[in-house]
Formats: sequence, C-alpha cells, structure tokens
Amino acid sequence: MKAKQMMDKDFIYASKDDSVVDISIRMEEKKKFTVPILDDSMKLEGWITSLEVTKGLREGKKTISEIMCPVEDILTINANKPAKNAVKMPYLLKNLKIERPNQVWAIDITYGNTAQLQTG
Repeated sequence: MKAKQMMDKDFIYASKDDSVVDISIRMEEKKKFTVPILDDSMKLEGWITSLEVTKGLREGKKTISEIMCPVEDILTINANKPAKNAVKMPYLLKNLKIERPNQVWAIDITYGNTAQLQTG
C-alpha cells in the first residue's frame, strides 16, 4: 500500500494565530485528530493533534502557536513510496475450500499510526 492511499485528503488546517478553542471545535465538527499548521503562503509550519489541543485547553493556552509541534519534529514521508512499518498480512483463507454459507467469516482492518502518517 502506498502512503498516498493512506493519507487524509479532506483535512482542515490552522494558523499559529488561531484560537485553541476555535480549532478544537473545528476538529470536533470534522472528526479530525490531526491538523497541519500553515503560514499565509500555505507552507507547513507545524502540526497539532487532539492530544496537544486537550492539553492546551486544560493548561489555559490561547493560541495554536503555544501548543503546536514544530515542523522539524514532523516525520515526513514520500506519498508515492510504500508506507513505513506497513505490514501486509497473509490471506489465510486462500487455500480453504468453502462449501457452505457462514463456514468462514473474514474482516479487513486497516490501521494507520497517525504519528507515522504526518507529512511535511
């Protein structure tokens, strides 16, 4: 699986001057757990997660600049290369002869560690 396939294409973004409260509301409304921090020219300056927002609200921080992770701390990936630490699990039903309904059940769970998916 390519990293590009795992990335969220409908993300929200914030600026360093945005209010922690306002961004927490936007994150909740859009069900987003991470938000890139961009400057006026849309260049990446940092990143926040819901954990930083929660801690910032608890500590009375007012602006995103007080809680954001700097761009230097962000793990970057190339969107067209295989995702780091991605594990492809074997298909265990491949050689099984299925003869009746409900003989086997299968589920596909895709897990992505957001700390590894943050892009620069």
